[in-house]
Amino acid sequence: MAGAARGRVRLIVVDTNLLDVDMHNFNFARGVARDGRRFGLAPRIVVPKRAPASLVQALHARAVLSFSAADTLMQDRLSWRIAETVDGGALLAADLAALDGSAAIADSVVLLPTASSREILALALALERIAPPRAIVMGFHSLRTGDPDRRPTNQVLGLLRYAMNRLRRVFPPERILVHATTGLLAKDMADLLRHQVRVCPHPIWYDLAAPVLDAEAPPPDGRTTFAVLGGNRLDKGSDMVAGIAREGVGLADRARLLVQLLPRLREPAGTSIADALAGNPLVAIRRGVMPESAMLHHCATADAVLLPYDPAEYRDRASGIFAMAVAMGRPVIAPAGTWMAERLQAGEATGIVVQVHAAFAYVAAMRRFLVEPARFQAAAAQRAAPWRARESGLRYLEAMVRDLDRAGLWTGPQMSSSG
Repeated sequence: MAGAARGRVRLIVVDTNLLDVDMHNFNFARGVARDGRRFGLAPRIVVPKRAPASLVQALHARAVLSFSAADTLMQDRLSWRIAETVDGGALLAADLAALDGSAAIADSVVLLPTASSREILALALALERIAPPRAIVMGFHSLRTGDPDRRPTNQVLGLLRYAMNRLRRVFPPERILVHATTGLLAKDMADLLRHQVRVCPHPIWYDLAAPVLDAEAPPPDGRTTFAVLGGNRLDKGSDMVAGIAREGVGLADRARLLVQLLPRLREPAGTSIADALAGNPLVAIRRGVMPESAMLHHCATADAVLLPYDPAEYRDRASGIFAMAVAMGRPVIAPAGTWMAERLQAGEATGIVVQVHAAFAYVAAMRRFLVEPARFQAAAAQRAAPWRARESGLRYLEAMVRDLDRAGLWTGPQMSSSG
């Protein structure tokens, strides 16, 4: 690497998804803002104009992006993603081109932590009118839309390829670094983008907040708690939870399902998931989003974390809640054919792999756990520290700087292997 006398490298983090302090994106941005200097970086975070003041203040961010993941440019189901990329990308391009001072694009490293076609195209359009950055780094965490119809996913794939092709017209491909959080996703992204993709550590910080008792959750009642966290999204198994509750109601004398519900999300049939769970003695409902301190509390205190995620959606996709649970020393119950199952089978985490994605199989796993919970919990506690050391935001930053150096793009101070 370059000599230690060299100055810090400006890192411009652009995230149109950064809209809430309760999201994984906020955890990432806070971690980069806090620890970037340890790796020779001078981070500046660029967020949507509509981001809440508390988020902007916490990150000392530039709230200048005119379009975000929460904005709608077209109501048409078939074409709204195209409008989001093409029209949204044009709006964002003007914002990026206007960045100045410590947030200027020129000669910086631009990081898109949750890269989308709108952000990639925006960079391509902006670089037609401004001086280029030293490098562009993109992070990918999923290629899924959560829609059971394949057409939206196919459209997303096409738009990503299009945006990447546009970017390579105006910026040298060898200065574009692409990261993915799982091996399967890296392979799929490399095939899609026709670009080298490296697997990176899971970019999550576990120490930005201390676990704090969640006053909004039903208190412990002496029963074994299986926590179902992350909200009732289809890809996170929302249509499976009600079935598990029905199948497992006989366990209510010794166990409970603590289920986080976000009321705005509904099952495909249009029936509220809360209605399906109402009156079930196995179920304790925690409504609404959680601050990070509450999420950490549940990951640290639940007897086990239950993730009945759709295997089709999580085949090549990592889970932040899984990562938090393992880092807190909690056993996890997860379906076969997923990244989570791979980690369990590799001995990096402790829990039970459910071979059949069906309610009865998850209930059987709960029964198995209840036979000897102490054994699972002791093994999970032993795996927590190695996981935190290997899969963390610090290790991600270290890997990013190493990749920049390997590509001859690092101009910052030399970093030790410990960061």
